[in-house]
Amino acid sequence: MKRQWPILVVFLAVTGCSGGRPETATIRRAERVSLYEGLPHQFYETELFKKEKLEKPTVEFGGDLFYRDPVDLKYADKAELRDLIGNPDSFQKFVAEKKCGGFHPDYAVEWRNDADKWICLICFGCGEAKILHDKVETRFDLEMKARKQLKALLGPYRKNRPEKGPNSGP
Repeated sequence: MKRQWPILVVFLAVTGCSGGRPETATIRRAERVSLYEGLPHQFYETELFKKEKLEKPTVEFGGDLFYRDPVDLKYADKAELRDLIGNPDSFQKFVAEKKCGGFHPDYAVEWRNDADKWICLICFGCGEAKILHDKVETRFDLEMKARKQLKALLGPYRKNRPEKGPNSGP
C-alpha cells in the first residue's frame, strides 16, 4: 500500500493550514470587487443585531450576515483595497482565539475572476480575517499596519449599521 501523507502535506500547504499566507493576489486582476457591510455584533449588540436581521435584507458569507446591497466604493479606494488585500504580507499566521466576544466581520470583500469567487471577511475587533474560496475557509491575523490601513479605508463606508445602543457593550 502506498503512503498518502505527502499528498496531505501538499494540500495543507496550498490551503493555508500550514500557516502560509493566502493567495489573495487574484484580487488585483478581479473583474469585480464588492464591499459588504456587516450587521451589528451578535454578542455585544444583540438587540440591534436581531432588529437588523429581521428588518433589513441580508446575505450570508461563511455563516456571517451582511447587508445585502454592496457599498459603492470610490475608484481610488477600490485600488487601495486591491493593494492591501492583494498583498500576502497583510496577513499573518492565525495565532489563537481572541477574547473579544467571537469573530464578527465588520466587512466582507468579494471578488471574482471568471467563475472563481473569493471572499475576505475582516474583523477589526479581533484583528482577524477569513479567506473563503472553493469551500475552504482559512483564518489569519491581520498584520498591524494593514489592519490600521483597512480600518481607515473602510470606516467611512459605514452606511447601514446603526450606532450602538446604550446597552451594546464595547
